[in-house]
Amino acid sequence: MTNPVEEGARVVKRVIDDGAFDEIRKNVFEELKGSTVLREYVRELVEGSKTLSADEAKASSKDRKKLLDELHGELKDQLVEKASRVVWEILTKSDGRVSKDIEQRVHEAICRLYEERQQQQQQQQQAAAAASQQQSLQRRQSSSAPGVKPEPGEDGTTRASLPPRAGLTPSASLAGQQPAGKRYGMIGPSS
Repeated sequence: MTNPVEEGARVVKRVIDDGAFDEIRKNVFEELKGSTVLREYVRELVEGSKTLSADEAKASSKDRKKLLDELHGELKDQLVEKASRVVWEILTKSDGRVSKDIEQRVHEAICRLYEERQQQQQQQQQAAAAASQQQSLQRRQSSSAPGVKPEPGEDGTTRASLPPRAGLTPSASLAGQQPAGKRYGMIGPSS
């Protein structure tokens, strides 16, 4: 059995390797850009900005780059925090496009990994069965004498049988027969 953390890492790697991660990221950014909540928050921050409301900014004596740098420094932390909350909502909204896409991609990756694991197990089982049959055949061949053929028995084991001799029927047996009388010469019965 595999470790759930390792299994999760394999799934994430598979999602990344398939290129689905980049597509999910693109969809998150599209949703983030279209977020009215985030737009309103940015508007409120800019309108309430100390940097823009300062008398110096109104006098426009500062150059534009310096003004934007100061505004960035003032609003960055608040904006990043709000954006990360909005992204989390996008990712976890149960009826959202992104969360459904994530669920589908992860499910596909899990299914592919499962199918690959099943194929590997089948290949290993087939290889083990072939190796077992090969070993069994080699054992039978090495243990049998020349001309002796292994035959399956009733209990599943193999037994050796000798090849039939020429001129005899395979079912003929000498058991229970008396030896023929001895004859010395041409005339008369043996004594």
